[in-house]
Amino acid sequence: MINWERVQELYTELGAAEFSEVMEQLLDELHPIVEKLQAPDPLTVEADLHRLKSAAMNLGFADLADKCREVERHVQGLNTLHLKDTQEAAAPLHALLQCFDRSISVFDGEWSVHVAA
Repeated sequence: MINWERVQELYTELGAAEFSEVMEQLLDELHPIVEKLQAPDPLTVEADLHRLKSAAMNLGFADLADKCREVERHVQGLNTLHLKDTQEAAAPLHALLQCFDRSISVFDGEWSVHVAA
């Protein structure tokens, strides 16, 4: 779920104080993207998914990045002008949002165990 090596790498590069601040800032920036994906805008959904995937990769959220990649491919295959009207996009987006919640929960609960000072 989480690439703890990547998280450790960030921790080592930034130091303890800056790591906490940067992670909090990055996670705060993800919430508006996730909120947009709860009611996706057909004109921005692909860009929103790409931004979320990029952030997930940078943060070490491996499963979330993979899920974003999967949903990006799925959405690209749909007629995005009718995205709001189709149930075909709802299930993959719902799974992505669940993965986001799990990733945040696992990270919040375990990062201090996996990251050595």
